Amino acid sequence: MPHVLAVKKGTQVLFPDSDNVLHHVYSFSRAKTFEIDIYKEEIRRNILFENAGIVALGCNIHDWMLGYIYVAESSFFTQTDSDGNATFAYAGAANVKIKLWHPRLDKKDQQTLHSLIQSDTASDAEQAIDTEVTVRLTQALLPSYSEFDDVHGVGNYD
Repeated sequence: MPHVLAVKKGTQVLFPDSDNVLHHVYSFSRAKTFEIDIYKEEIRRNILFENAGIVALGCNIHDWMLGYIYVAESSFFTQTDSDGNATFAYAGAANVKIKLWHPRLDKKDQQTLHSLIQSDTASDAEQAIDTEVTVRLTQALLPSYSEFDDVHGVGNYD
């Protein structure tokens, strides 16, 4: 948890194990390759993410346990809330490009840059006003893992 986490390059992420089941967390992603050996509850491991990119996570024991870490190059990033809304403050250039990423986005939607442009004629007070951008996806989300296979016992270790 969470399924997707966004962090800035150079961030350490804590991988706690809060249950009494053995896990073996791994990533063979270009941005970060690592393995956390099989362990039980009460063991906490920190992993440093020093390269920007997408890190796909898995568990060698539980195939349905998938997660992603988006390691951002820039410090101007955010993550949406449960309603799909995101807010971030950016003081700088008037023209900003926004890029979206989600593991189920079509590649076309992942590569699309959305422009946030403030008027050159606006006063300083007007430029301080919040700007809202609504992004509509051009394609339906790709199927989730659970739509491919009927996953039994997810989250139930009894």
